[in-house]
Amino acid sequence: MESRSWIYVFVVAIIGWSIAVWFGSETKELVLNLDGSNFHETVAKHDFIVVHFYVPWCRHCQKFAPEYEKVASLLSSHDPPITLAKVNVDDEKNRGLASEFKISGYPTIKIFRNGGNHIQDYEGRRDAKRIVAYLKALSGSASAEIEDSTEDYDFDMYINVV
Repeated sequence: MESRSWIYVFVVAIIGWSIAVWFGSETKELVLNLDGSNFHETVAKHDFIVVHFYVPWCRHCQKFAPEYEKVASLLSSHDPPITLAKVNVDDEKNRGLASEFKISGYPTIKIFRNGGNHIQDYEGRRDAKRIVAYLKALSGSASAEIEDSTEDYDFDMYINVV
């Protein structure tokens, strides 16, 4: 009887693992990992991409990493899309990127727009709420809902203005 319960536990564990693998493979990575081999190509494909340059040994970077993931989660359904990426500039193959973009402190966040033709630094506070608000304002919205009604608006005041 005892061997039957072990078989049951084993079968349930295999089924649970299979479900986790199946659904885990379906989830989209919210923060892209970029390196020297794919950086320029990836940036060129996006109208708006935010890149976090970091080194793994930096305490500020370690503290900021979960906030950046939170930003990615909060912006995952934003319209227009805001892509988030990160680059480990401690990796030898990525050090050229640190030089190219004059990265001297960590963490550094740069915003690349129009395929990388316009680059700016994010210099605000490093918390998810403020970064999200800033990026939403900067990226604009595909459409904006008009909240005010024209019913109460006095259009007559613009007649015969000249």
